[in-house]
Parts: sequence; structure tokens; C-alpha cells
Amino acid sequence: MNDHIKDLILKFTLEAATESELKELSDILEKDPSIAVELEISLRAKSLILSKSVNQNIIGEFENGFSRSVIRNVFNRFSRIAAIFIGIAIIVSAITFSLYDFHKNRSVNSLQSKIIIANKGEIKVIKLEDGTRVCLAPDSKIVIPVNFSDKKREVSLTGEAYFEVTRDVNRPFEVKTQHSRIQVLGTKFNIHAYSNESFEQTALLEGKVQVRLCSKGRVIGKKILKPNTAVCFDSKTGRYAISSADFENILAWQKKRIVFNNERLEDIAKRIERFYNVKIEISDSQIANSRFSAEFDKESVDEILKSFQIIAPFSYEQRGQTYYLTNK
Repeated sequence: MNDHIKDLILKFTLEAATESELKELSDILEKDPSIAVELEISLRAKSLILSKSVNQNIIGEFENGFSRSVIRNVFNRFSRIAAIFIGIAIIVSAITFSLYDFHKNRSVNSLQSKIIIANKGEIKVIKLEDGTRVCLAPDSKIVIPVNFSDKKREVSLTGEAYFEVTRDVNRPFEVKTQHSRIQVLGTKFNIHAYSNESFEQTALLEGKVQVRLCSKGRVIGKKILKPNTAVCFDSKTGRYAISSADFENILAWQKKRIVFNNERLEDIAKRIERFYNVKIEISDSQIANSRFSAEFDKESVDEILKSFQIIAPFSYEQRGQTYYLTNK
């Protein structure tokens, strides 16, 4: 495996990969599924390193090493540490490579994973091998194994998705996000977990889910949700709260509707960017902190911004795909 692929794998593990890099990695995995084993090792090793409380300098470098030279340096050190903790996984990888050479066109190991991405302005509906239905919101990605194991069904999500999980009491279904671990047997729920936002929300429509909330590698809370309730976690304060869930608004994105309830324009802008595949630059903190409640259905970005101008005094200019908001 060359240094460039190592860079892509580590950037994905660090959640620092750009959209083009994610697509490139996805293309590489399609051409060579054996690379997915190395990706799985990287993700597992990160989890183990953080849970084992190893040298904090290494963790800091791991989380913040975005330059090419630092990434390569961290990858090499990271690989040595990973080897201590996951020797079994490496042995499995070696076996997988041998089998892959022998069966070039067959999927040979449940560790192999694939990445599915919904780009900005796009909604994707996918069906997993167990029959589970997933609706992926714009600017979201999910990592799923080619084949689930005999003991559990595990996926990783960055962004937002609605799940209708096929019931299997012998194989719990678990969704991993940056700050949560959501485990179910079979149910319907929505997860909002974008890496560039300070909150995560899990909302339950039917059945029952167990949510473990994590901060800095530690579990800080474990809750069982009832239908029509949601748990929201604030990563800045480390606090969480359970409330009733308004699913008409929570699932509005599936119908390409956008609903805002007393939200800051800075946060609203992120959602508009995802849905319309545009960029919004806000030059003034007063504008960014203005709050709005509204609902939009098929309106253009211009129509949305003009409606906001009725309440908040700002001007905007469009250049290409970017909207620049300034004080009047």
C-alpha cells in the first residue's frame, strides 16, 4: 500500500478527508476491496488507542496531524501501537489477503467495508444485506461491512440518516457516531450527527433504542429511549437532554423540506449549504447570531435569504456558488 493510500485512510479515520478524497478512497475500495481491511484496522486502532489512555502527545498528534509529513509520521507510529493491541486483526488481514489473491472477485471477509456518500444536494436510499433500509441525508456518509458478522450488525455514520432496522434478536444493530453508540434490535429512528456541528440528536419513532453518549473516549451516559422521544447531546458542554420528538419536522429533510425553529443563522446556513450545494459566508457575528423560525419547501436560496431580510437587516451578494452576507 503506497503512501497516498495511507494518507487517505488516515484522513478518513481523522474525519479530515475532503469530498474528493472520500470519493477517491471509495473508488480505490471498489477496485481493491482488500484495502478495506487496512481501513478497518485503522478505525479499530484509533478506538483502542483512545480507550487505552496511551501517551497523550500521540493522541494529540493523531487528532490534529493534518499536514502530509505529520500524517505519515503519525501513521507509522500509530501502526506500531495498533500492532500491539490488534495482532489478531492483522493475522486476519494476512489471511484475507491470501484468500483475496485466490478468489479475486469474491468478498472473503466480514471486516471488508464500503463507504456510501450522499453529496450536498443529494439524498440516497440504500438497503443493507439484512434488509435494513437507510435514507442518507445530504452531505452524509455511512461505512458498512460487506457482510455483517454472526453476532452483531455495525455501521458508522457521519451526517444524518433515517434507519428502518430489520429485527434480529440474535444480532443487535449498532450505529457509531462521533459521540454516540446507538444499539437496537429492530426499530425506526433518525440520527443527526454532523462533525462540523456541536450537537448530536437521536430520535426514536418506533420500538426501543439504547443510546450510549461518549465524550473524550469515555461513556458519560446511557439512556433507553421510548417512541417519539429524542436525546440531544451538546459536545461543547458535555450535557445531554431528553425531550419529545416532532417527527414531522425531524424527517422533513426526506421530503426536501427545511424547517427551522428559533435557530441561529450560522447553523441555518450549514443546512442550506447541504441541501442546495452552495457556500454561505457570513461576515458579521450579529448576523450569524440572528434567530429564525421558518419552513421552506422547494424555495430557492435567494427566496430563503430574501425572507430572512424582512426580519434581519443584512445584504447579500452571490458570486458563483457562494453567497456573501454583510451588514447593510
